[in-house]
Amino acid sequence: MRQTLYFALPDVPSAEQTVQDLLLADIEIPRIHCVARRGSTLGQVPETNILQKADVMPVAGIGFAFGGMLGGTIGGLLILFPPAGSHLYLWTMPFAAAIGAALGACISIMAGILAPNSLVAEFERSVARGNILLVVDVPYLRSLEIVGLVQLRHPGALLSEAQPESVISGLIRS
Repeated sequence: MRQTLYFALPDVPSAEQTVQDLLLADIEIPRIHCVARRGSTLGQVPETNILQKADVMPVAGIGFAFGGMLGGTIGGLLILFPPAGSHLYLWTMPFAAAIGAALGACISIMAGILAPNSLVAEFERSVARGNILLVVDVPYLRSLEIVGLVQLRHPGALLSEAQPESVISGLIRS
């Protein structure tokens, strides 16, 4: 199980130094991502990709489930009330559910790309002020260690705007 930690760092050199500290603490580079104000350069710091900037995966799951249910319902109705002159088989219902799930996921992904990530959106004001948002996925058992490591160098780095229910005073997001 992994925890996602959010840190607001004051500038790019601070973010680069923190990334180096995380690499020395055996956090892999694919688990470290940064968000900066539009037009800012991040230097050697890994930037977030579209899957992390937008709510693609959660929205795709919802679209998949909703589309599958809607497609299955339509397939069932087609079996019960077939169009005039046609004979539909029982496999029509799961086939319609699969088509509906695929279409629902595709449409949801297209919509989800346009919507900002709901977790990162909480930190938009901080990023707009010029801070660098450092997003780190760490093993759950090492989350306290990593928070301590980052706070040692940057005491105010952990964002207090996000207050989910958590072990460390509501400052770690699961």
